[in-house]
Amino acid sequence: MKIRGRVDPTIGYLIGTVRGSIKGRIHDAIERTGDILSLYDDGLAGLGKKGNAAEFCRFLLEAPGLFIELGNAMGMISHIVSYWHYQFWPSQSEVTNVEEFLDLLKDFDLSLFPSGNR
Repeated sequence: MKIRGRVDPTIGYLIGTVRGSIKGRIHDAIERTGDILSLYDDGLAGLGKKGNAAEFCRFLLEAPGLFIELGNAMGMISHIVSYWHYQFWPSQSEVTNVEEFLDLLKDFDLSLFPSGNR
């Protein structure tokens, strides 16, 4: 993405910082999603392969909260991707206003922040 016009060094630094934060949060969300899916796999395997009903029961008790967490993480990433494609179609490579671009990045960053840590 190219920003039209002159970019103040401070704003350029902020854009780089927020972009790095977004990348890190997406990476964390992907890792957490993998962890949650592993818990689902382990819970089902505990019943199916081991016949361990207690392990499966524990999994069932934790599953609703994990499902919500999984849905939130995937939903926010999906929202960012779909918004980006809608707002900045492939032939468009410039943003007209650097401040609006920074605000958009900050919104994306905040939306990826785990709800329990706000």
